[in-house]
Amino acid sequence: ATTPEQHRDGLMFRSKLGEREGMFFVFEHEHVLAFWMKNTSIPLSIAFIDDRGIIVGIRDMIPFSISPVSSVIPVRFALEVNRGSFVRAGIKVGSKVELPKQFIK
Repeated sequence: ATTPEQHRDGLMFRSKLGEREGMFFVFEHEHVLAFWMKNTSIPLSIAFIDDRGIIVGIRDMIPFSISPVSSVIPVRFALEVNRGSFVRAGIKVGSKVELPKQFIK
């Protein structure tokens, strides 16, 4: 998701997400990000990723909740996956994400 429209819509109105699928959000600059689950029925986990590709926070999100889930500190990327996918894959805060070259500044 690289456009404001894609950022806004995220995974809304989807009924399922494959086990190895997710949505990667890309922003031009680091800033505190906030996400909600409006119109999203799939239980998700979100990883907040800084400009270096380091995961600085992982949060679980509640389906249909309009309460914001924030990165707390400035980040440039976020990755939404099925809830629990990060735990099952052994991914945690401090893990490094290999970023696509087009997103590295």
